[in-house]
Amino acid sequence: MTASGRAPVNKSGSFYFDPLDRIYLTHLPGRPVVPGVLVIRSFVEQLMPGSFTVESFGFESFAAPGSYEFRIKEEEGRYLCWMGKGGRTYARGKISRCA
Repeated sequence: MTASGRAPVNKSGSFYFDPLDRIYLTHLPGRPVVPGVLVIRSFVEQLMPGSFTVESFGFESFAAPGSYEFRIKEEEGRYLCWMGKGGRTYARGKISRCA
């Protein structure tokens, strides 16, 4: 249980970044890459409602549009986030809920 008496968040699933989205016409044309802000927003949407602070986020590989696995695990008031595909890590980071 968390300090507030609720069960900690432990989620997994998949994100889909549509290759036909217009953003990819200008975000590295010819080699579209999912913008980091869209990756982070996808994690925050899984945690809504509320306000959040991004503590840290790193991108280990460029992510082309398509499907990716994600995991979110709550530890000590932080949400540890991971996104990958086929065992390869594309992004990981920490998000906190604002007080």
